[in-house]
Amino acid sequence: MRDRRFGVTGTFLVALAVAASASPQSRTFTFERHTFTFDLPPAYSPAGDASPGPGVRTFGFSTEPRSDGTRGMIQVTLVDLKQAGAPDNVTVEKLAGSMIDAVHQRRTDWIQKAADQEIDGVPGRRVEWWGSVQTARFHGVLIVGMKKDVAFALQTQDLASHAASNMSDCEKALLSFALTVRR
Repeated sequence: MRDRRFGVTGTFLVALAVAASASPQSRTFTFERHTFTFDLPPAYSPAGDASPGPGVRTFGFSTEPRSDGTRGMIQVTLVDLKQAGAPDNVTVEKLAGSMIDAVHQRRTDWIQKAADQEIDGVPGRRVEWWGSVQTARFHGVLIVGMKKDVAFALQTQDLASHAASNMSDCEKALLSFALTVRR
């Protein structure tokens, strides 16, 4: 005789395992002596990092290639303003303007909406944007802030057709960002 309780318990355990695998992955990364954490969405994994100059490091995260060959993208850029030799008058607004202009220069049919956004307990700037590259339409979010003398730019983008289903999870990941500045 089959024990029906095991079938229910087994189904419950499988459902818990599936729910756990679909939850965000809390990750910690190091930049100079500083660390940051954020909750990476389940479909995203580290895709590399680069240091284009002193005091600057960019961490990339992406999905696996989809059947159409595209990938979702999340990027975290940190700038230690002292090490990078930044001028003393750097502001969140100037940083956000510079970062979004770099994205805009590579897009046509541009639309953007900007607003203040607190991130990790500090004032920041959020820019949501839509733009095209040739015939492909993209949707993205950029959040910029500064904690002490470390600036950060958090961004996600995807094809508009995919962003409709995953942009909310990606922005939640950006908003989970926490930076520990060590001197």
